[in-house]
Amino acid sequence: MLRSSNSDTIKESSNKVGDTNDDRDYDAIIKQSTTALAEIYRTQHIALLDKRAFALGMKSQFREGLKDAQAMIKYAPDLITGYLRLGDLYLRQGMSRAAIDIYDRGLENLHPPAPPLPLPQQNGETNSSLVADDPKSYYIQLINARKAAVKQHESRIDFIQRLSTELTMNIFMHLPLSAKVICTQVSRIWRTKILRCSVAWRVIICDKSLTTDTSTAVCNLVARNDALGIGSHIRRLVLHCNDFSSENNNMKICQTYLDSMMNLRLTNIQELSISGNNGMGGKGILSCGMMIYKIMCLFFFLVHSIS
Repeated sequence: MLRSSNSDTIKESSNKVGDTNDDRDYDAIIKQSTTALAEIYRTQHIALLDKRAFALGMKSQFREGLKDAQAMIKYAPDLITGYLRLGDLYLRQGMSRAAIDIYDRGLENLHPPAPPLPLPQQNGETNSSLVADDPKSYYIQLINARKAAVKQHESRIDFIQRLSTELTMNIFMHLPLSAKVICTQVSRIWRTKILRCSVAWRVIICDKSLTTDTSTAVCNLVARNDALGIGSHIRRLVLHCNDFSSENNNMKICQTYLDSMMNLRLTNIQELSISGNNGMGGKGILSCGMMIYKIMCLFFFLVHSIS
C-alpha cells in the first residue's frame, strides 16, 4: 500500500484506538495502541530523516544525506518519501542514472493505488477534481520525478566548450596520450582546443602501452603541415621501436616521425631517443640509422646557415 504522509497514518491509528476504547475491549486497546505507537515512531522518524537529508544536501554534504535517505527506504519501503529524497540527492550531484534506478525501484515497490472517490458537493453532485485523500497524486510525483531524471540524463553538457582556456589546458596536459587522441575525435571544438594546447604534446612517448591505432593517429598529427599538426609542440620524442606489434609497423612509425623532422615539422624538438633490439632486423636498424644521419646533416647545415 502506498503511503503519502505521516499525518494520515497518525490520524488513522488514533481513530482505531479511540473506536476500540469505546467498546471497552482492553486487549484490543493494548494491541492497537502498540501498533499506533510503532507506526507513529516510524513515520516521525522518517519525517526527521527527510528533513535532515534535505538540509545535508543543501550544504553539499551528500554522503551523509544519502545515508539518511537510504535509511528512510530501509525503515519504510512503503513510503514514497524516501525514494523521492534519495533520487533528488542523486540529481543534485549530477548522478541522473542512479536517480532513475531509485525511481524505478520505488515504482516497482509502490504499486499504483486505486482511483480515489470524489468528494460530494453540498448540492449532492460530485466533483472528480476534489478528493478526500489522493494517494495517486503522490505516485504521480514519483513518475514525474523519473521523467525529469531521464531528461537530465539524456541532456549533454560540453564542459570543454564552457571552461576557460586555462582550465582546459590543465585538463589536457594530464591526460594519457591515448586519451588525447580520443579527444581529437569527439567534436570540432574539442579537436581545435586540444591541438592548440602545446603543453599537452610536449612529450611524446611511443611504447607498448599504446595501441597501433593510437600510435598511427599521433604520427598522422605530427606529419600534418597545417593548424591541426602537433609537430611544433613536441620537445621530447621517445620511440621504443622494439615494443610495437610488428617490424613493418615499427619502421613505418619511426620513419613517419623522422620524416617529419626532415620536413621541419618538429621545429622545437630538444630531445630524441630511439631504442630497439634484434627484433627490428638489420634492415630496419640501417634504415633508421640512415634517416638519423640525414637529420643530423640537415640540422648541422641549418645551424651553420643561421650563424
